[in-house]
Amino acid sequence: MTPGDASHRRPTSRRVLLADRAAEAIITIGGLGVLAAVLGMCVYLAAVVAPLFGGARVAEPRVAESTMFDRVLSIDEFGDAMLTLADGGLILAVTPTTGMEIARFEPPAEGVTAVSEPSIDDLVAMGFADGRVSIGTAGFASGVISSSSAADGDAGLAIGVPTVKLGGVNTPVDASRVRRTTAAVELGVPQDVGLLGAITHVDYREGSLGRRVLLARDAEGNTTLRVVAQRRGLGGGPGRLRVLSSESFRVDDRDRAPDWLLAMREGEQVLAIWRDGVVLRFGQVPGEDAWGRRASRTVVEGGVELTSATVALGGRSVLLGASDGSVRMHNVARDPISDAGDGLRLIESRRLAMTPGPVRAMALARLDRLVLACDDAGHATISHLTSGKRVARVSSAIGSQTIGCGVSPRGDRAVLVSTDASGARMTVFGVEAAHPEASWSALFGSKLYEGEVEPAFVYQSSSASDDSELKMSLVPLVFGTIKATVFALLFAAPIAVLAAMYSSEFLKPEVRRFVKPTVEMMASLPSVVLGFVAAVLVAPFMRDQLAAVFIGLALLPVAIRLGAHGWQLLPGSWRRFGDTGTRRLGIVGALALLVVAALGVIGPLVESSLFRPTRGDLLLLAGSVEPAPEASVPAWVGFRDALGPDEQRRLRASGLGFDDGRVVWPIEPATDLARDRLEAMIQDDGLDQASFRRWLDGSIGGAWPGWFLLLTPVGWLVVWMVERRVPLWHAGLVSDRALALADLGRFTAVLLAGVVLAAAAASAMAAGGLDPRDSIFGPFSQRNALVVGIIMGFAVIPLIYTLADDAMASVPDSLRSASLGAGATRWQTALRVVAPVAGSGIFSAVMIGLGRAVGETMIVLMATGNTPVMDWNVFGGLRTLAANIAVELPEAPAGGTHYRVLFLCGLTLFALTFVINTTAEVVRQRFRKRSAAL
Repeated sequence: MTPGDASHRRPTSRRVLLADRAAEAIITIGGLGVLAAVLGMCVYLAAVVAPLFGGARVAEPRVAESTMFDRVLSIDEFGDAMLTLADGGLILAVTPTTGMEIARFEPPAEGVTAVSEPSIDDLVAMGFADGRVSIGTAGFASGVISSSSAADGDAGLAIGVPTVKLGGVNTPVDASRVRRTTAAVELGVPQDVGLLGAITHVDYREGSLGRRVLLARDAEGNTTLRVVAQRRGLGGGPGRLRVLSSESFRVDDRDRAPDWLLAMREGEQVLAIWRDGVVLRFGQVPGEDAWGRRASRTVVEGGVELTSATVALGGRSVLLGASDGSVRMHNVARDPISDAGDGLRLIESRRLAMTPGPVRAMALARLDRLVLACDDAGHATISHLTSGKRVARVSSAIGSQTIGCGVSPRGDRAVLVSTDASGARMTVFGVEAAHPEASWSALFGSKLYEGEVEPAFVYQSSSASDDSELKMSLVPLVFGTIKATVFALLFAAPIAVLAAMYSSEFLKPEVRRFVKPTVEMMASLPSVVLGFVAAVLVAPFMRDQLAAVFIGLALLPVAIRLGAHGWQLLPGSWRRFGDTGTRRLGIVGALALLVVAALGVIGPLVESSLFRPTRGDLLLLAGSVEPAPEASVPAWVGFRDALGPDEQRRLRASGLGFDDGRVVWPIEPATDLARDRLEAMIQDDGLDQASFRRWLDGSIGGAWPGWFLLLTPVGWLVVWMVERRVPLWHAGLVSDRALALADLGRFTAVLLAGVVLAAAAASAMAAGGLDPRDSIFGPFSQRNALVVGIIMGFAVIPLIYTLADDAMASVPDSLRSASLGAGATRWQTALRVVAPVAGSGIFSAVMIGLGRAVGETMIVLMATGNTPVMDWNVFGGLRTLAANIAVELPEAPAGGTHYRVLFLCGLTLFALTFVINTTAEVVRQRFRKRSAAL
């Protein structure tokens, strides 16, 4: 029986077996617990996000008999009362739930011929047969009073049940309080507005800047537009209306009067609309004081006609109901090359399918961008104007004809008014709109927002005014996350992997035992500390030394290589001088010297050579210009008040500039005195100084220097790859010094050839009209993606380094010995043997570093401007998903749309990392299979 026979083996202790099984159970339970925790977080995030995409809940409708009237003017905030317009200008206040009349308000004079469309700001205007106009307000006043102060009988009513009491509505809020709602209708004395005939159209509304606009037209086509403002004295009291401006023009371009006449954009534009879809836009003629027709457009297709029209929230868009059941939203957007010549154009921003039949009437929710549209058959739909989300669909009694509709300011109550042979009735629907602003297209798609001519991805969760559109596309945040990760890995991955390769294959074991833990300790640095360093130290230094840092980073590897060649040229006695520690100090000193030279000498030298303004740039900067002939002005400039940096750069490529709203070109001063003054100003202001930042901002220079700077490393790489295939002509040299000189000459030839190749490629790119400032470069921001990439790289390097080092150290030494025995150098062995075998581990290390960068919050929060823009400008800002959550979650009301959108950011980040990690695991498994045979 041999010693290795199974009968001679020592039996395993029961205690060891139990410990092994216990450890296995604990590890299994722990792993399942981690999976359960991750899955639970995912389920919780999905549960919070799910209501964003749900529909509204509609309560059981209530039907009440009603007095006949023409239209619904407004509904109070709580849906307790409603103002309607009856024949002859009579305004009735009724309860939507019972149809009881609360109060009535007679017009201030007889002969009402026109009443303004319902306004979300409670403004109303009436036109009369004698050409006068009365303006005022028609709304509600609400307040909470105690039950003892209310009328008798309120205490016994159920909470939420309204009753009519003394010209108002009392609604018990709780056992001790009652909400009192009364109609507040004030119409001023009719005033002369400069029109002679009967008023046929009148419009009165308030814009986003607080100015009120009165628009009126008589039967002869004469139209007046008055911009007024309400002034209130220091002592209080009622406000007084003061006319700020007045314009008169005629609307008689067609053989019949327009069906709708609406004021837009704070009274800057007027739209005359006909049922056949023709829209005439009137405005001020550029450069003149007179008003006139600016443009004409047909907004419907053949066979479709308009059936209703109203102005949307803020007065910047008009809603047009059509016979095909759609509601089309148009706005006057800035388009410099519009045919009207005033830089404006009427465009359709979105179209919503609303009703089966022609849209009879529309109503807007004052506190949200909800629109209620109804057809003659009693079908109605509530949709959100920005997101396009269909909130709810309701229907009134079958067989009746709809004559009007209304919606409460909160959008939680809709009223349909219909009539049949038995009389008029109101159908009231309670609506819980949930989150109408959120839809798949609004959160992940591009939208054509008000005032824009092209769709865009925009994230803007807050605005200066309540009537601005909410913009919550998550695409800029996803893009910012990817951008920050890419720049961080471009900086960290090469350094970490090459450092791991050096420490694993070239570093002595005793030194490696010191270096590796030191690098790993960098992972313990808190993110907030790194972010603080980035914001306080790195960003200001880069601002002041931008060119030196950027150019120095590119030239530093070249300088190190030149230093290595210089070391080979030293005499052997010098290279053998001192012990190992002395040589290490010498290497550190040489590296420090190279860094100083690259940042302090080479960088500024390259900046002064490439980024110096031309004579034309100096003349434009100094203001020595004159208006350019109209024939030389490019057509794309159009009618503009200002040009952006990209547009100015595009214009300057033609030798022109833009100054004070006009296109100019540079001129040399005509006299010696003027020339001397110009040169003195250039010298005093430092306009002739080379500046990389001014080139980035587009103030000076063309495209060639930027392309040359970018393509030079690419040219070196291309030439180096070609050079590797050229036979070593100096391999037969015997002298070490001769070999060193030959290596230096070969490397110098590679550098020169790469520079020549980059210069030729840059010339071709510039000649093709391409400019790197439109993509990779752009305007400089102190907190930018480059700062984020560098600082986040220091947070990622320890993870990638330690995992890649362990992966390469685990490669069997037999493979290294076989490679070295076959004549390969240690570098060739590391690159062509060790790295491929350890490829799965290296790839996993990079992916783990990528996951660390994707979820980074504090560095991005402190080192960028948190601007959700979508461009690859390395000197521009960004906003990531994680940083957005950290910034906005403390201010988001719990359960609101904004709150749930932030949770959607977290769910999107979870999904993004899941996809990346899954892809990484698939790739890693392929690496392992390929190297398994080794």
